Parts: sequence; C-alpha cells; structure tokens
Amino acid sequence: MQFELTDEEMLALLNLLVETIEADKFPRSPRIRILLATLAKFGPMAPAPPSARPPTGRVRPETRVLLSAAASEVR
Repeated sequence: MQFELTDEEMLALLNLLVETIEADKFPRSPRIRILLATLAKFGPMAPAPPSARPPTGRVRPETRVLLSAAASEVR
C-alpha cells in the first residue's frame, strides 16, 4: 500500500511520530518499537534547524539510542 502525501502531510506525519516516540513513558514497549521501525523506513533525516527560542522540553537520551537502533535494524 502506498500513500500519495504532500510534503506538508509527510512532515506532519513525521513530526507526530517523533513527538509520540519522545513523549512515551515506556520507550522500549512494543508499540514504540513499531513506531521506531516505521520512522526508520523514511530513511535518514536532516537535523532540525536551530530554534529561534530555547527548547521547552528535554529529549530523552534513550530516544536517540532507540532511533539509531531502529534505523540499523531496518537496513
């Protein structure tokens, strides 16, 4: 199944995936592993541009590790 998404729709979907993964209390749960695998299928992504305002939240270090692990598992 393939979807035809606009760039705006794709960005919104990717943002939702990343925000959901980062906000989850159980980063190693089966649900989050599926989301990580889905996110990894989008391929490598460029880093976010620097924010004009200070960050409001903290990205958990384990999220970065899980994102890296998911990307390597899919390859």
